[in-house]
Amino acid sequence: MRNLYVPISANPLLNDAQVINDLHEMGVQRVYITNNGRFCFERGKIREEQLANLKRKRELYESEGFEVGSWICSLGFGDPQRPMNKRIAEKYTRIRSIAGKELDDAICPLDESYTEMMSGLVEDIARSGMKMIMLDDEFCLCVRPGLGCACDLHMAKLREELGEDIRIEELEKKVFTGGASKYRDAWIKVMGESMKHFARKIREGVDRVDPSVRVGFCSGYTSWDLEGADALELTEILAGNNKPFLRFTGAPYWISTNRIPRQTLQTIIETVRMQNAWAKGRGIDLFGESDTFPRDRFHSPAVHSEIYDMALMVEGISDFKYVYNYSCQPEYDSYYVDIHKRNKPLYEKIANAFEGKTSVGVRVYEEMRKFRNFDLPEKYTGHKPVMAATMFSDAQAMLTSNAIPTVYEGKGICGIVFGENAKYLSAEDIDGGFILDTKAAEILEARGIDVGLKSVSLNTHCGVLMETFKGRYPDDLPFDSAGPRILELKEGADPISFFEIEGYPPEVIKVPSAYRYENAKGQRFLVFAFVGEEQKDSSSFYWSYSRGALIRDNLCWLGKEAPASCIGNPHLYAIAREDDGELAVGYFNIHADEIFNAEITFGDDAENIEFINCEGRQTGARSAVIDYIKPFGFAAVIARKR
Repeated sequence: MRNLYVPISANPLLNDAQVINDLHEMGVQRVYITNNGRFCFERGKIREEQLANLKRKRELYESEGFEVGSWICSLGFGDPQRPMNKRIAEKYTRIRSIAGKELDDAICPLDESYTEMMSGLVEDIARSGMKMIMLDDEFCLCVRPGLGCACDLHMAKLREELGEDIRIEELEKKVFTGGASKYRDAWIKVMGESMKHFARKIREGVDRVDPSVRVGFCSGYTSWDLEGADALELTEILAGNNKPFLRFTGAPYWISTNRIPRQTLQTIIETVRMQNAWAKGRGIDLFGESDTFPRDRFHSPAVHSEIYDMALMVEGISDFKYVYNYSCQPEYDSYYVDIHKRNKPLYEKIANAFEGKTSVGVRVYEEMRKFRNFDLPEKYTGHKPVMAATMFSDAQAMLTSNAIPTVYEGKGICGIVFGENAKYLSAEDIDGGFILDTKAAEILEARGIDVGLKSVSLNTHCGVLMETFKGRYPDDLPFDSAGPRILELKEGADPISFFEIEGYPPEVIKVPSAYRYENAKGQRFLVFAFVGEEQKDSSSFYWSYSRGALIRDNLCWLGKEAPASCIGNPHLYAIAREDDGELAVGYFNIHADEIFNAEITFGDDAENIEFINCEGRQTGARSAVIDYIKPFGFAAVIARKR
């Protein structure tokens, strides 16, 4: 069952009556009370007042029928310390990036005095009667200020593990370039053990008071691989013998703040769906991150949060929906709450249409833990590209801007795998048809799997003028993406689109940009002449009418028709779910333009089509039209199977 959770302020002057009324009208089950600032550094009377206020808040909201948790910082976001905390905080060891950079409030978990202080804080919170404590997403070593921690404490552990005197200046080369190595193995172990040690200390602090208190955390985008210990390991340590809980990473505010430049709203949503697949079946209370930071609509529009939340509803994922500015009264900007209330009838229709169904589409193969064996460039690229490459999916970016539904478990109608993920495909996986980028194709060829690729070289000509599409794709599109490859193909490979490259002296060279191939075992592949991790999400490889049509028209050849397709509408995002009797498809127009007469083609015969939040009509045994979808609007179709 999908649940809704909301964070609220610990401010003792908060208009709690208004907040409680809002939460009841919204249908909220749980609240997390957040304390502004760094609770752990507060002492004496201030600490006592904070804890007493937390107890009053808990009792009030519990009396209104809500589950209540405390939400606290763990290692710090790296912000400047408050003047009142500076004297206490300055004695602690700070996280130091491999570039030697430190930030003020980002404390290393190997500093035992700090770890014991945090253990004491959660002990005090548990003693106040709180039954749930959540650490924020700065429970990580990366991001602020860089990759992992290379402080004196961590470097001593690393030298001990390696049995050699490695210097901080060597880490970029020895750990974060090239492939697997003893240095990377040691780094992963040392980072992971320090994170698990901190998690155990937090658990111990709570257990001194009440072992039944639930503890969890908010994951960040490095929590799933680069921290040495992954989000699932840490969640289970923090939980002790209780039901674990974990907030996913990926939030609507990433768009308005341009936090991750390569991301679109649909790829952020897909990242949540991917994490949900990784974590499913482990008995964890899982929920999204519908964060509207910095939480008024001048900065973060409510429509992004609504699209995100409705997509999670379609998938059946619980959400942590940020609707208040912690520093203000609820009346300051009530629109986040108001739009949620206004959309409640639509939420009920979404639940009725999609609940109990199983997602269907192209299977995106993304390995959770791939840093250990990742073949990184021989020249260090910087911390941000490493963090992005080990978490975010380029394969999903190409599909989701073209309304092609995806899944992250099971076989799917066919598969798509880019880059390093091809190392982890099983023999059973490969028996299905696959869409590949060039790096994945090279990896599979090296594994002895025939994908029709003879050799690959870099484009050494002046540039790419156009990409042209064979057959029914008459339009040429300017190609503005990174690193097109020159492919030499095996006999039997069928090029279906081409680069036109300007050579020197002046001439136009035509080379395949995509090809189809069936090997002697009957395994089928659609291969693209680019490397996904080098592309921007705004690459014309992804944002292209012809690309979407080419993929759609080859899905049946690869495995099976798409359950539903709707090509020709930029950034129309689709999630499809089905059961034995019907197919439900949710469409999200993540674009500033209106959509008129969206033509849908179903993979199977359909009848008695129902339209949700839109008008439309069935136009054939396998086709329908949605008359209109507003910008950043949602529409759905329910097709009964014949």
